[in-house]
Amino acid sequence: MLFDKRVLIVGGAVLAVGLSGCGGGGGSSGGAGGNTGTAPLVQESIEVDIPAVAVDPVALVVQVVDTDGNPVTTSGTVTVLEDSAGVFGQSQYQVVSGVLNVGAVTLPADEDNNGIPDVPIKVTLKFEGFDQYLGVSKKFEITGFGSNTLEVALVSLAGSETLSVKQETATLASKTVTVLPGQDAAAASPAVVVAFVTEAESSNKPSSAVYLSPELVAYNDEGTELDTASVTVTTVATPAGEVNKTGVIQQTGVVSVTNLADLEADGLLSQPVGEKSKIQLQSLGNTQVVITDAAGKKVSSVNPASPITVEIELPAGSVDPNTGNDILPGDLVPVWTRSDDGASWQYMGRYAVHENAEGRLKVYVATTHLSHFNVAYANVVDACSGRIYVKNPAGENFAINGMLRLSNARFDMDDAYRGSSDGQLVYTDIPDEPTDILFISGDGESVAVVPEVTTLAVTENGEIRESGLRGVDLCGSDGATLTLNREITEPTIVVEASRGYRLDGGFQLYSMWEGNPPAAGNEWVVPIKLINAPEEPVELSYVFNGSGDSVATEGEDFTLSGASGGTVTLSKDQPSVELRITTLPDDEEETRYKRFGMTLTTGEQALFMSGGTTYTLSSSIYDEDRPVLESVSVTDVIEGESIEVTVTLDRPAQVSGTAHLYLGMDDRDGVVTALPGYDYHPNDMLLAGDVTRAPDMNFSLYGGYGSHAFSRFAGEFRVSFGAGDKVAVAHVPTLDNPWLDPDRTVKVAVGSLYGLYYPDDRTAAVAYARIEDNDVPSGLAPTAYALDVQDQYGEAFSADALNEGSDLLYLLSLDQPAQADLAFPLSLSGESAARFLVAEDGVLRPISGDSELVIPAGEQTAKIYLNTEEDGYVLPDYSTGELVISPPAGFAGGNIPLDLTVLNTTTTKVRVSLIANNNGYEFVEGGGDGFPVRVSYSSNNSDVLVAMSNMVVGLDDLHPAVDGEDFSMPDRAVGTFSDYYDSRHFMVNVIDDEESEYSKRLHFQTTVLSGIPEGYGDYGSPENGDTLSETVVITDNDGVVISTRDRAFEFESNGDFAGEVKAGVKISIPLSVPLSFLVTLVGTDLPFDVQEQTVTVPAGETMGEAVLSLSGLTPASLGLDTDNRKQDSTVKATVRLTEASRQVLVEELGLPFIISKGDADLTLSFEYTGQAQSGGNNPGTGATGGTSSSGTGLF
Repeated sequence: MLFDKRVLIVGGAVLAVGLSGCGGGGGSSGGAGGNTGTAPLVQESIEVDIPAVAVDPVALVVQVVDTDGNPVTTSGTVTVLEDSAGVFGQSQYQVVSGVLNVGAVTLPADEDNNGIPDVPIKVTLKFEGFDQYLGVSKKFEITGFGSNTLEVALVSLAGSETLSVKQETATLASKTVTVLPGQDAAAASPAVVVAFVTEAESSNKPSSAVYLSPELVAYNDEGTELDTASVTVTTVATPAGEVNKTGVIQQTGVVSVTNLADLEADGLLSQPVGEKSKIQLQSLGNTQVVITDAAGKKVSSVNPASPITVEIELPAGSVDPNTGNDILPGDLVPVWTRSDDGASWQYMGRYAVHENAEGRLKVYVATTHLSHFNVAYANVVDACSGRIYVKNPAGENFAINGMLRLSNARFDMDDAYRGSSDGQLVYTDIPDEPTDILFISGDGESVAVVPEVTTLAVTENGEIRESGLRGVDLCGSDGATLTLNREITEPTIVVEASRGYRLDGGFQLYSMWEGNPPAAGNEWVVPIKLINAPEEPVELSYVFNGSGDSVATEGEDFTLSGASGGTVTLSKDQPSVELRITTLPDDEEETRYKRFGMTLTTGEQALFMSGGTTYTLSSSIYDEDRPVLESVSVTDVIEGESIEVTVTLDRPAQVSGTAHLYLGMDDRDGVVTALPGYDYHPNDMLLAGDVTRAPDMNFSLYGGYGSHAFSRFAGEFRVSFGAGDKVAVAHVPTLDNPWLDPDRTVKVAVGSLYGLYYPDDRTAAVAYARIEDNDVPSGLAPTAYALDVQDQYGEAFSADALNEGSDLLYLLSLDQPAQADLAFPLSLSGESAARFLVAEDGVLRPISGDSELVIPAGEQTAKIYLNTEEDGYVLPDYSTGELVISPPAGFAGGNIPLDLTVLNTTTTKVRVSLIANNNGYEFVEGGGDGFPVRVSYSSNNSDVLVAMSNMVVGLDDLHPAVDGEDFSMPDRAVGTFSDYYDSRHFMVNVIDDEESEYSKRLHFQTTVLSGIPEGYGDYGSPENGDTLSETVVITDNDGVVISTRDRAFEFESNGDFAGEVKAGVKISIPLSVPLSFLVTLVGTDLPFDVQEQTVTVPAGETMGEAVLSLSGLTPASLGLDTDNRKQDSTVKATVRLTEASRQVLVEELGLPFIISKGDADLTLSFEYTGQAQSGGNNPGTGATGGTSSSGTGLF
């Protein structure tokens, strides 16, 4: 959450008024009144015949902060990677104390005279060398003249109270190899890996890990292969509740998604996407991975033959927000990855949840690129933006610092409130749901709502009461007032459970293990506190919810201390109690999860902070008495036979359990020997009856970020144990091929367990089966060869065309085994997006130009792979290019040409969007000449032409902006969009008048007339006939701004001190009526004649002054004498409107007002000029003849 500063120009004085905003960081801002921290707007030039005019030079300030928003004080380097307009005068800068000021430049031009650069300035900066901080590259776009601020947040390698951070440097060859945990249908990494693990430092932090192949092949962002013998690996794990706060996802959770179609195809959208809909991510955990080589060069991607696997930890008790069900091992959860510049997210797919030996929930994601990886659920939300004014009963800005917590069914946010200098809550993209609002005091004072003067709108079942606001309609509350008082006037009960998640009217505690053995993780602590206790004690009744085998029972599964007999008593003498719920041990295998629920109920004598009379605590208790997987054994077979897989437990299961196993193609040394589709057919596993597998398990070329790999992960199946079972058996069929091959090895390993424990010795969960070749060499030399083709599912393929995204395996076989290494020349001609590849030592390498394919001596086969990708664009079908396989000398048959057509399967998608004021909801009158409005278009089909209506400006509204009075917009023609990307932008000129008035709403609308193919609008985009609309509020800057200022006064005397002290009051505009103020001296015991005085600003004037007399102040009382002649003292004077004047302003004149500075520091400097006396006091003697005083003039 950024804390924005809005600048108001009032009577020649610049007053900085703090606004709490909900925008993200990293954007650019214009001059005064610009939107600091909002996403920059990409703008393009419009050809109009207007002469060039002078514009303010572009100036930049680059700020480097940490994830908590604090300046990074260590020095570092900023390298300019991209600078489209030459704003930076040099390619590299040193940053000191977290700030880099870049001098103003006159570029770019503004030929169209619209107040914005004709072409947006595109800047990419690399931040590195900041000691103990993780470097990063970030892209910015600057669209405004004048001052612009670019901000980047760096992750501290020392970690923080929320982040788990670890950096480790190692030589891969010297690291101990291990079996990759969590191998499942989504994993495509080698099974033998080296692990870089970040352990959790505390219970509220997640752990993380990244698993690398010992033969890691990696590239930088230019595609150059790096030396990865030694690497430095940095992982950053962000817990679920901190992802929005640390900038991984913006505070509201609303994101830009690049592949909504994939999301809908997997059934993960909560509702259809409409005109105003946005995608909001609710994260359960995030892991960031950064790898550099020995030279410090950053890895951008890795060869798919050596992909990395990223581990993301989910918090215990994680719940699927769409179903409300606990997330359990074996469930599939959605995983996302972020673009390098943080601007968008891509949905990767659903990945299995695994449980490790410690009971932690893990998700393993195989990838070939490095970024953020996030387990998150997507919501389609209708969102609101606006402002709520936060006042005290006198109508002044509420003066207590704290946090405003907004919480509804789809959103939870804490927004910093800065006391009297703030006065409002600005919210952006808050889901349109009934929202609870809670103020959390930052200085310990109790705060209550004043319902009588709170004007927020509430939904049908909502209510406003002193203990809190429930069901607020944010969409109907823009510009309304939340009135708070310093004290809670009614008895209120606060439940302060910490380890878990807030729910509506309750709290979801983290799940715990049953207490066997007792540990720190088997106890919940729930403090309960009574605020503003009444005279009579307050009794809370409690009950434990539910019954049956799946429900935890007091006395059997847990104990409760701190309360008994179903009652908790709170009173003035005992206003707080601490409940402790401790799980109990047993040796009985039970239901895997037992649900815990406890409901607290109060009477009318006190309500919970939520305003309700009930509060529910809920969680789960894990059983610790499951069987242990003792061993996995397999039989060696002759090809054509089935491998028998036996899984044995240490004792019979009492309830059901499941072991998920996977097939690996590598032997004990990590060498790939057995292949699905060659040694065993994946689809044949379906025929075994006692083996099941995921439908997409095949030999596959694993795709990702422009490179692909031969997958060593070849299939998955599971075995189940019923009550009483100790052994489970499965069979894996093998293929009897006609070729002479060496013996091969298939690895069978446990991937995940449900209802079972892993063995302490993990090698017991892995077995290797040998497939013995049954073909006998003839002793004859080979004279002929053949070529068989299989698709990615192991099926024969004979067509002359294939769909983009498909893969093929070409199997080249000899009629007899090779007696020596036999080379087949390869020749590739033609450019194509498809790629032919050959495997060398398990690594796929593209064929380019002329090369050769070698069949080793004693073997009969070699393989060529064809890989294609879905590019996402509607393009013509294309050829793979021609690969010619030529036979060695003496072989029958001629060359074999491979030349296929790749068919485009991408459907047309079109997106049109309207953005006003750079997504800013508000523009302050006088905060610049105006703001831009942009209509953006994109399509994956360049043949589409989309016609748009002219821009319609202004609609009926309670306070509409008037053309010619409040704004002007000369150009409104949108026209027709074409090509892949197109846009129109317009400048709205805001007229700065001198009239104090209400904020005005300015509506923009444009309609899609034609051109979008029916049913092909991109998700969230309109179709033909739909209207796009946006609203900007033009905020008046001529309201009454009330202020005082600090002043200094000097007193000089050779005796007692006396004189006048003055405190001024200023209003920003003259009024037709007088205004009265109370000026009060605070925290002083100096002898003033009065401590409070009423000051009146006469009608037609803007200033008033309080004159306070000081007399009889002896030098001795100040500690002054001839040895210590000078002393300073500071007196604070507070200024506030009288209630009568407040009513005149608000009710009679209808003018908004703000006290921008309500406290003045009056500095009094005393100088004693008297001489040493032999006795007695002789006031008024000496050259000055008594006291003289001077001040710094009126106001």
